[in-house]
Amino acid sequence: MADSRAISNKLKDMFYLPGGVFYPFFLHVKNHTEQLAVCFRGNGTPEKISIYHNNHIVWDLYEDGSGPKVAISFNHARYCKDWEEKRNELGKLGFNIYNKEGEPISLKEADTIGMLVCDFNKIKYSDSSYEFVIKTYGIIMDMMRIFFEPKKIEDFDYFKKSFTKYKKNLAEKRWQQWIFNKLKNSYNGLFAYDLEFAQPGAQDEENTNEPDMLALRYKDGVPAAIVLVEVKSLYSACEPRKKKNGEKSSDIFEHINGMKKYSKSRNIQSRREEVSKILKDYSEMGLYVKDGQIIPSENNNLPIECVIIFTTADLVDIGYSIKSADSAIHYYLTNKEKIDRICNPIDEHWHCDVYLVGEFAKNRKYPAGIYALPDDWK
Repeated sequence: MADSRAISNKLKDMFYLPGGVFYPFFLHVKNHTEQLAVCFRGNGTPEKISIYHNNHIVWDLYEDGSGPKVAISFNHARYCKDWEEKRNELGKLGFNIYNKEGEPISLKEADTIGMLVCDFNKIKYSDSSYEFVIKTYGIIMDMMRIFFEPKKIEDFDYFKKSFTKYKKNLAEKRWQQWIFNKLKNSYNGLFAYDLEFAQPGAQDEENTNEPDMLALRYKDGVPAAIVLVEVKSLYSACEPRKKKNGEKSSDIFEHINGMKKYSKSRNIQSRREEVSKILKDYSEMGLYVKDGQIIPSENNNLPIECVIIFTTADLVDIGYSIKSADSAIHYYLTNKEKIDRICNPIDEHWHCDVYLVGEFAKNRKYPAGIYALPDDWK
């Protein structure tokens, strides 16, 4: 499997050309650019186009040996009282909701259902395919609305058949997509072009630490660097936490050192090689890339930079405020000296820029090198 996020011309054409099997999804994305983000997954098996809302997948579009497929995650229905009704509605639209015994998928063996897949050959390009997109989008967004709504102390999980205490509000996921959509500066600033980067062979020690997004830094309208971007929204996400298996998760310092290590790894050359086609494909589709925007050449040797963005814990997509003490910004201000020292080592030709993003950051005075919410993000 090639280590490139760029997709084939065949999948690209299936998505954005009139008459292409996935063209109705493209039209829908073009009409919902504030809610949805399109990312390429050329280094998956099979290659995919993933469409996100709040950095959670709405649709995966791909082609396998038996033809074009549309996949969705039904786990977003776990807080829906009418999840079985939604499952059945999706079944009527063509998603495979049956197990090997021919019975509707249930929760007999696990507390999750996972991905539902539709053989899109059965829908084909027609008026019914537009109807398919609109109807599935309505069902998925209703599930996501409930999944992402601000959580009470306890919420009932209909898959686990129990109350889930203190469920996360997923502030970080919301901020990641919000930042991806806003970071489109192609003159002096950052231009984000990939979300949820995944490195093939990530278990390999050299390949660990996958950034939240990839971006280009432009200077005077010219690409100046490829940037690995990490986003942190919660105080708790910056600290090590015990996992279910007893191991500890990475803290912010391990993330910063991981970005540093990855920026110098052998995989970085693949990031240079893929960026040209990714941006050319976006440009051809009329997504994200502006007219006249300079795109790096295929054989560029752009330097690699790192950025870490600390945000408030607010639910940015719905304007829901969370107390500032829970925020990653608060963690940064509490541990500023140590973070700045790691991000700017004196004896190395490497550094990591720090950004503070959100209303809490915007209304403060900052030390040199710390930036609040840029005006063009508003």
